Amino acid sequence: MSRDIWLISDTHFQHENILKFRDADGNLIRGGLFDSVEQMDDYMCTQWNRYVKPGDIIYHLGDVMFGSKETFLPMFKKLNGQKRLIVGNHDDIK
Repeated sequence: MSRDIWLISDTHFQHENILKFRDADGNLIRGGLFDSVEQMDDYMCTQWNRYVKPGDIIYHLGDVMFGSKETFLPMFKKLNGQKRLIVGNHDDIK
C-alpha cells in the first residue's frame, strides 16, 4: 500500500481573529475569503480530506487550533491521515 507523507502548520482552526489579519500591504490574509470562522474551518477540512488519504501520514508543525478543545476534537477526528503533532507556540497541550 502506498501512502504519502504531508507537512502542514499554522492551520489555526477556530481562530476567529485570524479573519482580521492583514499582510504588509493591508490585504486581509484569510478574511477576504471567508464570512465566518465556521466557513473557514469547513473549507480547511474539505481541502485536507481532498488531498490527505486515510492511510497517509501528516505532520502538523504547530498552531493547530485556537478555541475550544471540546469543539475541535470531533472535527480533528474527521481529518484524514495518521496525524503527528508538534506543539506550536499557540498550542495548549494541557
